[in-house]
Amino acid sequence: MNTVIDNFVLQLNLLCANFSATNMRNGTSNPLSPDEIELYFSEDYLHFADLVNPPEASDRESGAVWELLSLRQGSPVLELGCGYGRITNRLAEKGARVTGLDISPILLKKAELDAAESTC
Repeated sequence: MNTVIDNFVLQLNLLCANFSATNMRNGTSNPLSPDEIELYFSEDYLHFADLVNPPEASDRESGAVWELLSLRQGSPVLELGCGYGRITNRLAEKGARVTGLDISPILLKKAELDAAESTC
């Protein structure tokens, strides 16, 4: 496997491990309440988003998703937990027909604004 795919898989595994560890610690199936989610995914999250996920890394990761899923122009894509659209919008720019869903209205609004900017 190449480094981009390895890093993508590693991040996904870390996310899943964190989710599982939180569930085990709390004894629940939902680690964060809606209020906690709203606090975490605030404007501050967006302020630091490019530091945590630099655009170059997002470009590589979206390219890896495109290749791994054998996407092509017009391919339908549903991304659950799309956040601020860092992968979803890049797939759309490549020609996929994307739908992104997220629990955070703030992140969805950012995704929609960025998508509108890229189509102008």
